[in-house]
Amino acid sequence: MDTPCETCALVIIGAGYAGICALNAAVKYLPSASKVVVIDKGLRWGGQWVNQYDFVRLHQPYSIFTAGERAWSFEGTKPRGHLATKSEILTHFEDIVSKNVEEKNLELVTLFGYEYKKHEVVDGAVELTAYCLKDCFSETRLPPPAAVRVRADKMIKAMGFDIEIKRPLSFTSQRVVSVCPADVLKPAWNTYMRSRGRDKPIVLIGSGKTAMDCIYQVLTPTGAGWNSPTA
Repeated sequence: MDTPCETCALVIIGAGYAGICALNAAVKYLPSASKVVVIDKGLRWGGQWVNQYDFVRLHQPYSIFTAGERAWSFEGTKPRGHLATKSEILTHFEDIVSKNVEEKNLELVTLFGYEYKKHEVVDGAVELTAYCLKDCFSETRLPPPAAVRVRADKMIKAMGFDIEIKRPLSFTSQRVVSVCPADVLKPAWNTYMRSRGRDKPIVLIGSGKTAMDCIYQVLTPTGAGWNSPTA
């Protein structure tokens, strides 16, 4: 089977905050109805925000966290100091993309679940191949193309810090259970900590915002309500 090819005006590597800001800025210089290809290892817009723990919030008031001039959908209805939630942030990202597509009548091709490795410049154009990360589509009945070739007039590498997903520590122990911030509110871990782990201490590695968020969640009655953590 031949490898499919996309020819476009712009290819953006990354669909996180950096990629969304790049799209919002770049399309202002593209002709109407241009094709834009976006490649990202994730399966939606949002980058590292998608994989953050569900109770994460912005570090700063929502009004100063956006792409360019884009206003939030709830602008004026929330307090100025409101710290947007994960779901609000991801919804805002989707809104920004939708507005760009609508305003410039873009043909937007999202190669989500694909990985970029390298590119080359041939006759003034950028050429690369995006490779499918098969683990992202293990449950789909119709497998996507293993690779897609892309030829673009321009390219923006917007991978940001390319933050890796935090994983539990890889060791086997009957006395110690390692979890990540994203696990704190999951029903399975709540059940474990309320029964077998109820009399066991919780040790947090780190003392930044993530640690403070976790401490708040395990102590609040509406959160996990486990037991007293130690830092």
